[in-house]
Amino acid sequence: MKTQLNSSAIALSTNWLRGLSFLFFLLMMMLSHPPKVMAEGSGTWGTATNRQSMLWVPSAGRRVTSEPIGEGWFTSGYNYRGFMMLPSTANASNYPNYNTNYDPQHRVFVYVRNGETVFWGFRLTAATRRRSNTSTTSNNIRVRWYYDLNDTGFYPSARTFDNGRRDASDNQYDAVSAEGEIGRPANALAAANGPSQVTNTGYTGFSFTNNTGQDRAFWVEITDVWNEPIWDGANIDFWDVTVASGTPGNYTRINGRLYCKFWSISNSRSNKAAYASNPTFSVGENFSFHENFGFFVPIDNTYTATSNDYFVKNITFPGSSGGWTNFFANDEGPRSGLGFVENRKSLPNESGSNRPPPPNILYPLFLNDPDPSIWQTTIAPTATLDIVYREKSAPLTGGEANVNISISLPAIVDILIDINGNGLYDPATDLIISEIYGEPGNYSIYWNGEDAQGVELPSGGEVNFIATVVFFPVHFPIYDLELSNGVYVDNIRPGEVGADFIFWDDSLVPRTGTGITGSPQSTSINLTGLLSPEHIWTATGDNGFGNNVTINTWTASSFSIVRRISGFTFLSISGNVFEDELRNGVVEGVGVNIAGLYAVLVDEFGNVVSFATVQSDGTFTIIDVPNGEFSILLTTTIPVNGMLAPPVILPNFYESTEEFLGTGSGDDGTHNSILTNIVVNNASLTDANFGIRPIEYDLISLKSVDNNRPEVGDEIEFLIVVENRGRSPINQVFLDEEMPSGYRYISHTTTKGSFDPTVWPMLWNIGTMASNEIVELRIIVEVLGAGEFRNVVEAYSNSGIPDSNPHNNEADEETIIQLPVTWLYFHGRAQEKRVALEWATVQEKNNEFFGIMRSSNGRDWQEISRIKAVGNSQDISLYQTWDENPLRGINFYRIRQQDYDGKISYTQVIRVDFAAEDNLSVYPNPHAYSFTVEFSDLAQYDISLLDAMGKPVNIQFIDHQQHAAKIGTENLPKGIYFLRISSAGFLKVRKLVKGT
Repeated sequence: MKTQLNSSAIALSTNWLRGLSFLFFLLMMMLSHPPKVMAEGSGTWGTATNRQSMLWVPSAGRRVTSEPIGEGWFTSGYNYRGFMMLPSTANASNYPNYNTNYDPQHRVFVYVRNGETVFWGFRLTAATRRRSNTSTTSNNIRVRWYYDLNDTGFYPSARTFDNGRRDASDNQYDAVSAEGEIGRPANALAAANGPSQVTNTGYTGFSFTNNTGQDRAFWVEITDVWNEPIWDGANIDFWDVTVASGTPGNYTRINGRLYCKFWSISNSRSNKAAYASNPTFSVGENFSFHENFGFFVPIDNTYTATSNDYFVKNITFPGSSGGWTNFFANDEGPRSGLGFVENRKSLPNESGSNRPPPPNILYPLFLNDPDPSIWQTTIAPTATLDIVYREKSAPLTGGEANVNISISLPAIVDILIDINGNGLYDPATDLIISEIYGEPGNYSIYWNGEDAQGVELPSGGEVNFIATVVFFPVHFPIYDLELSNGVYVDNIRPGEVGADFIFWDDSLVPRTGTGITGSPQSTSINLTGLLSPEHIWTATGDNGFGNNVTINTWTASSFSIVRRISGFTFLSISGNVFEDELRNGVVEGVGVNIAGLYAVLVDEFGNVVSFATVQSDGTFTIIDVPNGEFSILLTTTIPVNGMLAPPVILPNFYESTEEFLGTGSGDDGTHNSILTNIVVNNASLTDANFGIRPIEYDLISLKSVDNNRPEVGDEIEFLIVVENRGRSPINQVFLDEEMPSGYRYISHTTTKGSFDPTVWPMLWNIGTMASNEIVELRIIVEVLGAGEFRNVVEAYSNSGIPDSNPHNNEADEETIIQLPVTWLYFHGRAQEKRVALEWATVQEKNNEFFGIMRSSNGRDWQEISRIKAVGNSQDISLYQTWDENPLRGINFYRIRQQDYDGKISYTQVIRVDFAAEDNLSVYPNPHAYSFTVEFSDLAQYDISLLDAMGKPVNIQFIDHQQHAAKIGTENLPKGIYFLRISSAGFLKVRKLVKGT
C-alpha cells in the first residue's frame, strides 16, 4: 500500500492545485489499494474482477506463406515481445530463425532448494490456436518445467537438456475446460490462495520436487499440444507458482522465488470475445492493471566482498493500462553505449515501424520481496555534499561554485542549477550538470556562475541548487504502456520501507502531437527527484503518450538529495586570529592553532549569516557573504546559519586583546573579540583580524596584625591584602581565612566583595580582579586563650584558569598570647582519706587567687576551696592544698586563676581515683558454704569471683543490700578464690579460702 507523502512531493509541483489533486489521488489510493496477498502469481497483483494483469505468452512470429522468409512477422512477435515461457526449440520450417533468435534470459525461473516442491497452475483465456497454415485447431496447451544439469546459477541458459530435462509427466490440459480442473485456478481468489496441497484452499495444483541433489533454478515452457510455439500468443489470466518446503500434509509456503528479466503483461478491453477474435487493442478502463501490479527488483551490490548482497526496490503501476506491455530493469536505461545521459532517455519507436528497440535487460523482476535468505540485504552507502560559492579571481568578475562530494560507492551525480527558482528545469536559463564516478572517493564538480545563455549571475541572485547522488541507479524501461497514473517506487531494503524519489528524461519523445499523445501530464525532464508516485501520462485507447514508446523511469538503489535555495552569495571575508601578547594598537603575532574556534558573520538582528572555522594557521574565510552591514565575532560554540548568534566564547584560558579590519596600526578599542561595522558592497573583504592571548594572572596574599603579643581579652586587628600582579583580569576570586579557635570574631571591613565569618574557613568573596588591582580586608577579633597561633589565609580563583604563580597565594601571621600566670605544673594524688593537690607557677602578674574545682564527670564543676595567690612574681611559686572529702572512685580537678581586674585562666584537667581501705570487710574467711561482703555503697559496684587460675565462676547472691551482700558457694569445690569489687576507675580484690 502506497501511503507515504512528504512536503517534497508537493513543494516541487508546478503549482499548489496540482499538489491538492495529488493529495486527493493519494487518499483515494489508500482507500482502494488493498494490501498485497502473499502469493507468487496473479493473486500477488490483486483479485478485483474489474482489473486484468495477465501473463502473455508472446506470439511465436509465424511465417505467412505469401511473404518471404524473414518478412511479415507480427509486430508483436518474439523478436520484439520476448520469449517468456516460449519453448526453447521450434520447427524451423514453420518458425524461421526462431532457434537462432531464442533468448534464454527471457525465461521465467523459480529457484528451488534441494528437497523443496513446486506447485503450479495456469488458467488461459479462451482462444483459437492454429497449427501451421492449416485449419487444425486445439484449445489444449502443455506446461513443462526444465533445469540445466550443468548450471545451478540463477539464470541457466543451456538449450540442450540431455539427462536434464524435466517435463513433469508431460502434463497437458484443456484451456477451456470446466473451472476447478487440476492445474487451473478457478478465479483470481483461487490463484491468490494458492495450491490446496499447501493452503487447504485455492485450487489443486500440479507439482514436482527438486530431487536433483542441488539447489537450482527451473524454468517453465508452454507449447501447444504439438509441442510447438503458440502462433498467436496466449493470455494467462489466473495463475500461481508456489514453492513449499516440508512433506505432504505439512507444507510451508516460501515466497520470493519466482522471477523473470523480461515480463510480457497484457490487459484487454471489456469484450473478451472481441479481443480474442480481433487483437487490435483499445484501452478499456474497466480492465486496467490491478492496484498492486508491479515487481520487486534486487540490485546486486557488486562493490562489496559479499557474493550475494542486494538493494531491493518495489515498483508498481496501479491502474495503468497497456496492450501487450514489456517490463524490464537495468542499470543504464533503454539503450547502452552512448554515455549515461543519453542511455537513460526515454525512446520513441523505431523510425517507420512500431518495433521497440532491443531490450537491455539486466535485473530480475520478482513478484514478492526476493527471499532474503538467498538474495541477502546489503549495507547502505553514504554520501556527503558541500556546495561552496566563491568570487572569481581578478581580473575575472562574478562568482563560481564547487560541489565537493564524498561517496562510499560508485555513483551518478545530477545537479540542477535552477536560476529562476521554480524547482523545474527550464532549458532557456537553467543548467544540468551530470557526472558519473566509477569508484568511491572524494570529487568536485565545478560551475562557472553563468546561466544557460552564458550570462554572469550577480552576487545575491536567488539560485535553487539541487544535487542528487544516485548509487547503483536502477532503470525501469516500459514498452507500450499506454497510460500511467503514476509510477510508484518504494525502498524495501536496506533502510526504511517507503517511497523513493524517481527521475525521468522524456525529451526525445515528441510532445508536438495533438490530443493525448502530445500532452502528457509530467514535465519533460525531471532530474531533481520527485517523491513517487509521479511520471504520469494518459490515453483514451491505443493512443497514449506511451503507445509503441519505451518510457524510462529510474531511481537509485540508494541516494542522497541536497537542496540549497539561497542567494548566490559568492563574496567572502577573510582574516586572521593572532596570539597577540600586547594591547598596543597593532593586531599582530603568530596565528593561533586552536581547534573548534569559529569566526561568525552576524546581521543587524543578531542572526548568523555565515561562518568559518579558524584553521590551524589562524586564518579563516567566511563564504556566502551577501551585501550589507555586519559584525564578526569569535566563539567556540558551533553556530547555525539563520539562528541567533552564539555569545563570544574564547578557548579556555584565553582573553581578547584587540580587533581591527585592515593591516598596519589600528584597534577598535573594545577588546571583546567582536568586529563591528563590517560593510560589504559587491566586493570581498580581507584582513578582518583578531588578537587573543592566554590569560595570565597572579594572585598574591599578604597578612599583618597590629599586636603580635596580645593578652587574653585584648582586641587585635588583622589586615589581609590581595593583589593581582598578572596582566589579565581574573574572575571568581576568593580568600579563605583560617581563623584559630583562640580568637572570637567581632567585626570586619573590606574594600571589595563580601566576607562571611559564619563558616570555617571564613570566606571572602572578592569577585573579579583587574590587572594590578589591590583589595583589603580588616578583621577585629578578641583574644580568648593563651598560646602561639598561626593565622593562615589563601587567595584563589574558581574560574578554572590556573594561576601563573600559585606559590604566593598563601600568607600567615603568628601571635603569642600571654596569660597573667604561667603554669609550671599541676598534680594530684590520693593519700589515706583525702586527695593532695599541688601546683607551681613561674610568673604571676596581678594574680588575686586560685579556685580549686572538682567534677565527677569532667563537665560539671564545683569550686571546693580557694587559695590566695602571690600576686606578682617572676620566680617559681609553689602551692599545695587538700580535698578532705574526695568522691569515691573518679575525681577530676582543675584550677581557675583570677586577676584583680577579673580576667581568668584555667589549668589543664587532671584525674585522681580514690577509695578508702578500711571500709571493705569479708567474713568468715575461710568459709564452708557462704560468705558476707560489707562495703559502703556496695550496690554501685560490680562483684565477681575468680578461681585460683583467674577464671570467673558463677556466684549465687543469697542477699544483696545497699552496703552488704551474702554470697553462697555450696556448689563450688574447696580451694583458693579471689573476690573482685570494681567500677570505672576503682578496683579492690580479696583472697578467700573455701573449706569443708
